[in-house]
Amino acid sequence: MTDYTHEFSIQRSERHGHRTVELPIPEGTAGFRMRFSYSPRYVKGAEAEEQVAEALAQYMAGLPQHRWCPAVVLDETARHAQAAVKMFTPLRNQLNVSLYDPIGNCWGRWDSTKFFGQWLEVGTQSGWGFASGYLNPGTWQLEVESYGVFSPVLQCQMELQWIPFTARRWYAGETHSHSRHSDGAGSPQELFQAAADTGLDFLILSDHNTISGWADIDGHTPLLVIPGQELTTFFGHAVVAGTQQYVDWRTEGREASLNQAAAAARNMGGIFTIAHPFMVGEPLCCGCRWEYQSTDFQLVDAMEIWSGSWSKNALFNWLAVQWWDELLSQGHTVTGVAARDIHQLDQLRLDDAANTRVLAWDCRAEAIIDGIRQGRVCVSPRGTVEITASAAEAEPEAKAAIMGGAVTVQPGQQLRIKVTIENLPEPGHLEVVAEGNVIASQTVEAGDHNLYLEIPAPAHYLRVQVVRPADDRAPLMFSNPIYVQK
Repeated sequence: MTDYTHEFSIQRSERHGHRTVELPIPEGTAGFRMRFSYSPRYVKGAEAEEQVAEALAQYMAGLPQHRWCPAVVLDETARHAQAAVKMFTPLRNQLNVSLYDPIGNCWGRWDSTKFFGQWLEVGTQSGWGFASGYLNPGTWQLEVESYGVFSPVLQCQMELQWIPFTARRWYAGETHSHSRHSDGAGSPQELFQAAADTGLDFLILSDHNTISGWADIDGHTPLLVIPGQELTTFFGHAVVAGTQQYVDWRTEGREASLNQAAAAARNMGGIFTIAHPFMVGEPLCCGCRWEYQSTDFQLVDAMEIWSGSWSKNALFNWLAVQWWDELLSQGHTVTGVAARDIHQLDQLRLDDAANTRVLAWDCRAEAIIDGIRQGRVCVSPRGTVEITASAAEAEPEAKAAIMGGAVTVQPGQQLRIKVTIENLPEPGHLEVVAEGNVIASQTVEAGDHNLYLEIPAPAHYLRVQVVRPADDRAPLMFSNPIYVQK
């Protein structure tokens, strides 16, 4: 069965050119099969012989004057022109295709006649000529290369079959850590093993302004280790992760920005996360507070909203949550994450430090990075919280938006929300937050819950949090937002 078909034509005048065809790869696609074909494949008979004869005549007429080639050789070539016509016919129309993902990575190229009309797989089990890996959903580009177009027009067809994942699951990880390659206490191997021993699925290694620790990441680490670095500047810290090379951290003053670094990380398929934005800064901890005045939040993928021990950093963290809500209310799409900012290995065992829990198809770097980028994240020391939302008047079978996604509502419509909580460690207050305000709340007991609420559609986003009923309102878990479109 074909899930997507695109038909188009290539004119003879487009020879030696490129045609870009957009391929929509949906969310939840582990891979796809593609079949490219065009017709006619060959030009035969007198039409082909005429084109070949003309091409050979042009070749002979365009030859430069020869100092060394004897005239007899040229005469012999001319006498065999008719035989050469037979050798080059029938003429094969030749179209090749190259494949690029939504962020510009080239996945490979189809240029062999043996693949003509055959299904080729792209994804974790890619066929010959194509890279293997996790697919970024979105609009891919198929670039059609016109090497030989001898027919007046070619009718082309691209067919796709989706290969879906079976189901997403939660992966718990640490997004900010240091080894002896900067000011961490443990070697990379000690850090990796300690993280795995606490039950984490992934860890981002983010030493200060260096990638020297990346050499210690190999296929034998006890958990997924994602290469990163902490850009440790004079006016703010940021973690970039999932890049292929060093990102320069140097800027000129707090009036500048790290926008160029953020763009570089994104261009390499990575993410850019603002670290502990309200920690004490200058002069006690140079750069620990975010002071940049011209940050382009369209380039910011995430922000640490729960840094280290909550009890020790409650003020800093609540200020980060407040700023997060302000950014979301302004229409920015920034994922809230947790980070222990590991320097000592015993930080991994803090009771009131949180994990970043990513809802992903599998535990590979590309999947975890994409989950954070897309906002499929909750933050908690223990347990998970997930929300979905749909317009209250929508049909029951209508697909609900998940965290990081958007729900479309009409003016005056209500939203139907489902909150799924697993392994809540103790009783708390569930609060629905929109535009920085609690708009609905209820008490929840420890354990698992499926809760259904109906609320007025907010202007920009909604998220949920579960907090302790005590005066300090210490959080137990945060969801990430669902965005509202009107």
